[in-house]
Amino acid sequence: MLIKETLQRDLSRKIEEIIKVDQTDEAVVHEELDEYVVTPAIRDFYYRVLSAFAEGPATLSESVGIWVSGFFGSGKSSFIKNLGYVLEDNVVLGDRAVDLFARRLDDQRVLNLVDAIHAKFPVRIIMFDIQSDRAVGTERRSIAHYMYRVLLRELGYSEDFDIAELEMTLESDGKLDDFMQKFQSRYDAPWTMRRKLAGKFNEASTILHEMDPGTYPSADSWAKSVANREVEATPNLVVERSYELMRRRLPGRALVYIIDEVGQYIARSSDRIEDLRRIVELLGLEGRRQVQAKTAVSPVWLVATSQERLDEVTSAIGDTKVQLAKVQDRFPIRVDLSPTDIREIVVKRVLAKKAECLADLRTLFEKTEGALKTHAALERTHRRQEFEADSFTDFHPYLPHHVDSLSIDIVSGIRLQPGADRTIGGATRTIIKQAYEMLVNDRTRLADQPVGTLVTLDKVFELLEASLSTEIRKDVDDVGKKFADDSWCVRVMKAVALLSFVKDLPRTAHNISALLYPSVEADSPLKDVESAIAKLVDAQAPPRLRGRVQDTHSSGEDLAVEEAGDRRQAATARGAPRTPVGESIRRAGA
Repeated sequence: MLIKETLQRDLSRKIEEIIKVDQTDEAVVHEELDEYVVTPAIRDFYYRVLSAFAEGPATLSESVGIWVSGFFGSGKSSFIKNLGYVLEDNVVLGDRAVDLFARRLDDQRVLNLVDAIHAKFPVRIIMFDIQSDRAVGTERRSIAHYMYRVLLRELGYSEDFDIAELEMTLESDGKLDDFMQKFQSRYDAPWTMRRKLAGKFNEASTILHEMDPGTYPSADSWAKSVANREVEATPNLVVERSYELMRRRLPGRALVYIIDEVGQYIARSSDRIEDLRRIVELLGLEGRRQVQAKTAVSPVWLVATSQERLDEVTSAIGDTKVQLAKVQDRFPIRVDLSPTDIREIVVKRVLAKKAECLADLRTLFEKTEGALKTHAALERTHRRQEFEADSFTDFHPYLPHHVDSLSIDIVSGIRLQPGADRTIGGATRTIIKQAYEMLVNDRTRLADQPVGTLVTLDKVFELLEASLSTEIRKDVDDVGKKFADDSWCVRVMKAVALLSFVKDLPRTAHNISALLYPSVEADSPLKDVESAIAKLVDAQAPPRLRGRVQDTHSSGEDLAVEEAGDRRQAATARGAPRTPVGESIRRAGA
């Protein structure tokens, strides 16, 4: 029996790697909602957040900040994106987002809250990744600047603040439509297109002169009046315009800002943290006033995500307890997601087995349990290891602890490399994608392998290679060329390269062998690994990967080699160049 024959998933259905809050392709969004895995913890968080939205207007609450935190793999972007689609009640490929969400949620309490919110008022979501939006400009401005720019864009105004001010003035005077018609007639192009071009000020000024020569006596009058003026997006302006422009363009709707990667943006900057605090404070104060005056149906909410909890963000800059308390007061609802849900998510999304195959997999485990515990167990580590029938059947062809422990550390470490591409994604999404690609990618194709075949670390390298530094890839390539007649040398080198991102797992020959154990019915590859290590040590492997490998041994630079009992080899190793790769391979000689 082949591995693919045991799986419930149709492997022709691809899985995207990273959730992007600004990804609006309906096919992608439909899949994200339709395959979303809601764990008990996530279900409770949705209940807390939606309860606050539903009760806010009635209680006249000023608490309108929600902080969603969690390290790589916690699913922050999925959480807030689905929240936004459900609140806005979008239709995706003919299906209501609420209906897709309901099928995955299976919690009537939460669905009742959603229905209650929709019955009271429609919601407009303004959702963006502040790091992506910041890439449009070169300066690192305040969060108010980016919020205001996105607000203008989403409500149909120009993203240029001066041009937007003109549009608002004309709109207030009831002249905006006339301006746009005259612009179209003169320039044979819509204003909404040409306002993005360099000549927008002069062209707008010309039309204003035609419309009101008394106020604008020459064609360049308005252009000159704004030449030295700059509209500053302060917290006060953002809050004022959030309520005002919603009344103009979308009356009767509630507004919710959902901003991804806020924690990374404001980290270690007291000014940016204070800017955010002030915005949320003013949104709450103004919301209370306007809801009470019946000029708004709900306060404007702000949902922010961060890798760190709120107290960790503020403590990183040595802020005072008083300041911390002020910030926390603005975000009374805090959602801290955990990567422990990765196990359940990966199984349900990718590795779930057909019911008729479970008995055969269990029988296979019982037959080979002894070999697994002998050949695939890791030594000298406190990491949790799991060799049980139920988890084996759930995770095969992975070993369970390779998914929610080792793989997360490797992916997170790669993402933290200097100059790493941040589109690698959070660990949850990347581990899901990795599990899928492990089955179907041409470089691995485990789906076509017989049941019992295991995921090994060199196969993981095949899928992550493009995300690794040039130096790491070159080192592995050099070893492959130098030892073309011994595949184990390059397999060991690939394992060492990935283990350089794992801080608490000794790179001994036994552990490398365990992570390269190819099948539940195979012999241990320990002798092949030891032979490869000896060759690599003697060859003095390429001196790169600086700073990638951490010494996990408590004492003795040549501990692994000396414990192998080969004093001559230990003496040779002492004379080898002290490089990260050399040290990693030398220390693996246990």
